[in-house]
Amino acid sequence: MASEEQDQEGGAFIDPSDVLAEEEDDSDIPMDGDDHGSDDEDIIYEIDEDSPEEEEPEGTWEDTSIAHFSGHKGSVFAVAVHPTQPLVVSGGEDDLGYIWDLKTGEDIVKLSGHTDSVTAVDWSYDGELVSTGGMDGKVRVWRHVKKNNLEWKVWEFLTELTGPDEVMVVPSGNTMQVLASHTGPVNTGCFTPDGKRILTGSQVLLLTTPSSETPILKLTPADGRFSLETGITALAINSSNALAIVGGAEGGVRVVSLVKGDVVGSLEGHTEGESIEAVAWMSYAGAEVALTGGTDGKICLWDLGAMRLRITMEHADSITSLHPHQAPSTHLLTSSSSDKTLRTWDVRTGTVVKEHKGHHGPVLAASLGSVQNVVSLLTVATSLLSFVDASNVLDLKPSTFDEVIGKGKPALVELLLLPVFRRISDPLYQFRTLVNLAPIYEQLADAYSHSPDVIIAKVDADAEKDLACVTSLSRINDDIRTDMNAQRSVRSLKWFLKDGTPEDYSGGRELQDLADFVTKKSGVKSKIKPPPPSAVTQLNYLTLEETINDPTKSVLVAYTASWCGHCKALKPTYEKVATDFKSEPDVIIANYECDAEPNKPLAEKMGIGSFPTLRFYPKGIDKNPVAYDKGRGEQDFIDFINKETGTFRTIGGGLNDAAGRATKLDEYARQFFNAVPTGRRSIYETVKSLEEATIGHGIQYIRTMEKILNGTTDYVEKELKRLGGLLEKQTLSDGKLDQIKVKANILYAFTEKEKVSDESETKGALVKDEL
Repeated sequence: MASEEQDQEGGAFIDPSDVLAEEEDDSDIPMDGDDHGSDDEDIIYEIDEDSPEEEEPEGTWEDTSIAHFSGHKGSVFAVAVHPTQPLVVSGGEDDLGYIWDLKTGEDIVKLSGHTDSVTAVDWSYDGELVSTGGMDGKVRVWRHVKKNNLEWKVWEFLTELTGPDEVMVVPSGNTMQVLASHTGPVNTGCFTPDGKRILTGSQVLLLTTPSSETPILKLTPADGRFSLETGITALAINSSNALAIVGGAEGGVRVVSLVKGDVVGSLEGHTEGESIEAVAWMSYAGAEVALTGGTDGKICLWDLGAMRLRITMEHADSITSLHPHQAPSTHLLTSSSSDKTLRTWDVRTGTVVKEHKGHHGPVLAASLGSVQNVVSLLTVATSLLSFVDASNVLDLKPSTFDEVIGKGKPALVELLLLPVFRRISDPLYQFRTLVNLAPIYEQLADAYSHSPDVIIAKVDADAEKDLACVTSLSRINDDIRTDMNAQRSVRSLKWFLKDGTPEDYSGGRELQDLADFVTKKSGVKSKIKPPPPSAVTQLNYLTLEETINDPTKSVLVAYTASWCGHCKALKPTYEKVATDFKSEPDVIIANYECDAEPNKPLAEKMGIGSFPTLRFYPKGIDKNPVAYDKGRGEQDFIDFINKETGTFRTIGGGLNDAAGRATKLDEYARQFFNAVPTGRRSIYETVKSLEEATIGHGIQYIRTMEKILNGTTDYVEKELKRLGGLLEKQTLSDGKLDQIKVKANILYAFTEKEKVSDESETKGALVKDEL
C-alpha cells in the first residue's frame, strides 16, 4: 500500500556534479562474442525456499505458475536469465549448475566441477560467458561455442578461480588483483555500471579498482554519518557511477557519493532493527529514484533530490529482492518476499498490478529477464515455477497505433496525461499524482483476453505527443483545467469504432462499469468473476439516519465520493474491517456515497465537506457521533472499534486472548488451580456464589472447576490440546470457532503460564508450545 510523503530530517541534496568522469583502463580485456538484440518484455526468475513441515494440503494451495523445471536434485539457490536469449542458468544443492531452455524446459548443459552447493550464477554482459560460484570456494566459467545448427547448445569449460577475494581476467583466467582490505566477511558487492570499479561491503565500505590494491574510498563505523556498525547487507550504484545506496543490518540506509567519498544523506523509513535486504535504482521518465526493501516487509521509494520518502509498498513478510522493469514498462517493479509471493507494482501509485503465487516457502531471490514471464525456483521441491507477468493491455506507440486502431476491431484506449499546470517537467511528481486506475484496467484486459474481437489498449499521451494529436483529444485541455484545483492527472478513456472513429467514455471507473460499457459496445461478454458480497453495509438517504440512530447498534460510517482517490485507497482495508466484525451483531461497518444524486442533500445537511469522512455512532440513546481520526490501517480500525464497543476482534476476524475473560474470576481460577486438592472446594463454593460466574462466559469457570474436582486432574492440559487442534483446522463455522477460542482463553486463566499468542493473531491461531 502507498504511504503519504514523508520528509527526512537533516537530508542533503545531491550535487549535480556527483558524476564520475569516464576513464580509460588499459587493463580491461574485452570478451569475445557477438552483440545481440534484446526484447522489450520482462521475465522474472525467483528462488523459493520450502519447508516440508509447512506443506499445504493437496488441492488447497493457489498456484498461478504456468511451468516448472525440475532438473536439480535438492534445493535450488541461484538463478539468472540470459541477457538476450530464452536461456536460464541455475545452481543448487546438488553441486551442479544447469543451462536450460526457457521455452521447452530442456536441459542444454550440466555445469559440473563443484564439490559443494552452487550458490551463485551469472552471465557476462553479452551472454557469451556463464559463471557459477560454490560453497567450495570456486568460481567456474564456461564459454559459448558456436556450431552450425547447434546455436547456444554447446558450452566449453574456460577457467576456474579459487582462493581469497580476487579479480580475474577472462578468458585467460589470470589473477588481476587480490582484494585484501576487508577485515571481516564481505556480505555484498558489485561493479560500477561502467565496469571500472568495485564496491564491496562488510562492516566497511570499500571502492576499489581491479588494477590497484589501494581503495579509492573507505568508510568505516567510525565515520560518524556512515555508522552501519552491525554490517552492510545490500548496496547498489546509480547509472552515472556517482552515488551508492547502502543498506545495513539494523535498518539504516546511507546515500554515499562515490565522487566525494562521503555520506550525503541518511534515509529513515524502515523499522529500526530490521535488516535492509535489497536495494535498487529505478529509472522513470528521465529520473533515477532509489528503492530499498527490508525484513520489515516494506519497500521504500526515495526521491534523493530532496532526500524524501515518496511511496511505501508492503508485503506481509521480509523483502528478499527488488527488480525494476525496463522500457517500455519503467513504471513497474517486481518484488519477492518471504511471504511466499512475488508482486508487480505500479510505482506511480504504489498499487499491486499482479500477485504471483505458487511457492510453499519464502521466495529468496529473483532475476529479471527479457521476456515477459516470471520463472521461480522451489528449493525443496527442486522445481522452477513460471509465472505469467505479461499484460493483456496492448501498449500502443505512434509506430503501431495506425496498424491496430481502425482495422476492423473496436478498441478501448486509455490515454494518460499529466497536469501541465504544476511541475509537469518533474518526473517524481508523476509518482504521487496518478490515480488508481491501472490495476482495474489490467483486470479489464484480462476479462476480454479470450476474445480476438475487441482490443483493450493504453498509451502515455504525455510521452507520445504525436499520438495524442492523431487521436484528436479535443477535450483534454478542458479536462486539465477542470482538475487544476484537485491537482490530479487525467486518464482519458476513448472508445474507437471499427473504422477508428473515436468516442469519449464518461462512465464509471470501477471494473464492472468498464466491462458493461465494453460489452455493450462490442457485443463481447467479459469473463469477470462476480465478487463476493461486500461485508460493508451500503447506506443511502433512506437508511442512513435510521441506522445511525438505532440505540442497539454501534455504527462506523465512511462518508465517501466515487471520484475520491483516498476513498478508493481506503476501500479494500475498510472491507477487511467489515469482514473482521461480521460476527458482531451489534457492530455495523457502513458506507455512504455522498456524491450519488439522491444522497447529496442529506450529506450536505450533515456537514460532510471532505472525503473520506469517518464518524462513529456509539450504541445507546446518546448517539453523539465521534470523529474517527486514527490511522487508516486495518489494525488501527480494529483497536478503535474494540475500545469503543467492548469487542475483542483481531485481524482476520478471530477473537483475541482477552475474549471471555473476567479479571476477578481469573484470580480465583489461578488460586483454585494452585491450591492443594482439599482447599479447592472452598474456592469453588466462593466462585459459585458470585453473580458474574452464573451468567455468560462466567459459567465456563464453574464448569472447569467441577471437572477438576471430579477427579480429572489433567483436564486443562488435555482440553487445551483438543481445542488447539480444532482451531488450527479452521473447518468450523465462525461462531463455533469463537466459542472454542473463549473456552481456551478461560482455561489458560487456570494456569500460571503466559500466553504466547499475540493480540493481533489471525482467526484460528492458538498458543501451542507451552503445554
